[in-house]
Amino acid sequence: MTESEIRKLHKDSVVCLSYVNPSITYARGGKVSVRDYFTKTKPGEEASIPQMLRGGVDLVVLSHGVERKRFPGAMGVEFMLRCFDALVSEIDRHRKLKLILTQRDLDETIRARKLGIVLHVSGSAFNHDLAVLRSYFRLGVRAAHPFGDDPTLGGCAGGAKQVGLQPLGRQVIREMERLGMLVDLAHTNDRTFAEAIRFAERPMGTSGNNLSEPS
Repeated sequence: MTESEIRKLHKDSVVCLSYVNPSITYARGGKVSVRDYFTKTKPGEEASIPQMLRGGVDLVVLSHGVERKRFPGAMGVEFMLRCFDALVSEIDRHRKLKLILTQRDLDETIRARKLGIVLHVSGSAFNHDLAVLRSYFRLGVRAAHPFGDDPTLGGCAGGAKQVGLQPLGRQVIREMERLGMLVDLAHTNDRTFAEAIRFAERPMGTSGNNLSEPS
């Protein structure tokens, strides 16, 4: 395949990055900033917005989480809400970007040749409260992998193999399905993965294919 054929294939294809951690700057007083991530490219950065726009990326899943030991409980929730608010504000500011909330948003964004952004929560950063999960959804989050670091939800890779899907984990899955959020099974152990698949009523994974309107 020639270079021109490769470039044409890339241009004609829908290019998706299914998991990218955005660079967020933290300041005193709980303030956060993502402006540089949306306007500059720094050496060694995973993938900045300018890089993705230049590279012809059509869709990206931006995932952010919190270190629960460093920001426990309500402190972590406040931190996450600030981070996602900052991300949504920057997306709204940029004419070439679009926050993806529904399948229709995705279709229209691809046709408009904009960069679609799906917001994703890393870990169980909702303090065991489904109301917080719903708040993330209302803010624009459409995916999460909740089983990465909390055995009260389910077992994680590298943890105890015998820990499976817990009652709270079942509640989280069912509420995410009701809302129309993608349940990402990244970082689960084998038992939790298998039990979650059997329990689920909607497709699971990391592709974003089950984005939908709230039921």
